[in-house]
Amino acid sequence: MRSRARIWRKSRSATGFNYRTVQKYAYQENWSEESLPVLNAENYPSLGAYIPIIDTWLEDDCKLPRKQRHTAWRVFCRLRDEHGFTGCYSSVKRYVRKKRFVMKTSDEGFLPLAHPCGWGQVDFGEFMYYDAVQKEQTGYALTVSFPHSNKGYTQAFPSQNQECLLEGMKRIFEYIGGVPVRLRFDNMTTAVAQVLKVPERTLTDGFARFMLHYRFQADFCNPAAGNEKGNVESKVGYSRRNAFVPVPTITSFDDYNDWLFDWCETDAERDHYKYKIPIQELWEEDYAQLLRLPEYPFSVFRYEALSVNKSGFAVIDTNRYGLSPTLAGETVQAKIFLTMWSSSTTTSWLAAIPAATKPTMRFMTGGSILPLSAKARCSGAHPILPADAGGMAGVSSPAEKQGTEKRTSTAR
Repeated sequence: MRSRARIWRKSRSATGFNYRTVQKYAYQENWSEESLPVLNAENYPSLGAYIPIIDTWLEDDCKLPRKQRHTAWRVFCRLRDEHGFTGCYSSVKRYVRKKRFVMKTSDEGFLPLAHPCGWGQVDFGEFMYYDAVQKEQTGYALTVSFPHSNKGYTQAFPSQNQECLLEGMKRIFEYIGGVPVRLRFDNMTTAVAQVLKVPERTLTDGFARFMLHYRFQADFCNPAAGNEKGNVESKVGYSRRNAFVPVPTITSFDDYNDWLFDWCETDAERDHYKYKIPIQELWEEDYAQLLRLPEYPFSVFRYEALSVNKSGFAVIDTNRYGLSPTLAGETVQAKIFLTMWSSSTTTSWLAAIPAATKPTMRFMTGGSILPLSAKARCSGAHPILPADAGGMAGVSSPAEKQGTEKRTSTAR
């Protein structure tokens, strides 16, 4: 007996459970799934005729605020005071717990989502790729899928910011020659500024303008409910396992995205998983319901006010860009596109600068922007920039830039 007790004590310290729990499952032979708790009156002899009363109270509680519902103790008190119940509290507690479990289980049901023609879903997926020097990088694939036909279109980007989201959707709309009637998103911060009471959302300014321009309606999933856009979730995984295996080498995202469009068209030749006919045939039904493209394309950019530090650098999305020490302490206005950004002060236009896709420290020289050398990083040297036009590449306006001979500056 002592040795057995010692074994159970050791099992408690090893598992963290009471020895009685360990003992119960150690000797258990039937591991089939348990059925729902038994709520028959004969299994609760002390409650007897009181069970219908308890059921009525608990079922009515579903219509009331959560904090004003019956607790097991309140049920016991009411039975005792109002109906003369003489049984013990533990019997009431045990029945209430099992009744609530049955009520919750019976409420768990799901209906299949409707997938009308011309409706789509949107999501980003992460993937790995090699750059031009075979260094591992992280990319993001934007996928727009059409659940009715199960056709999807994917475009790859180095980031998943708002410019990438809008530019990717714009490219897909222009490629397919139409705009989906409704699109379902999760609550991505590039589209949703604030989640309000379901289904209300406060949208970001750029996304709201994009919606108005292309005239589609946007639906957003409930928080932590990715199953509400399960088609695109599945399509993101499918494209990652097929279009991005083996790991691609991407030296030009434009070229790679053109290849992705070709891959999507080839993939649509396979049969639909449910209807057993080619996806492309079902896509014709989706395509017939698309909205027409607007007359003018949408210009994807955002404005941002940047503070220039005392070293002449400004920060955009964790990337540091060198402007000019003469602008130290000033605020410049940046117009940020997917592949470049331009900046200006309150009095003059400064320059258009290629956008970095990874955090890096950069400075201006000779009208272009170049990475700061490792030597300069170590020595703490600061580039010397042209004195005119605030030191921005020797020009102060686009017109002057075209008519001015290119000049260079040397970093000391």
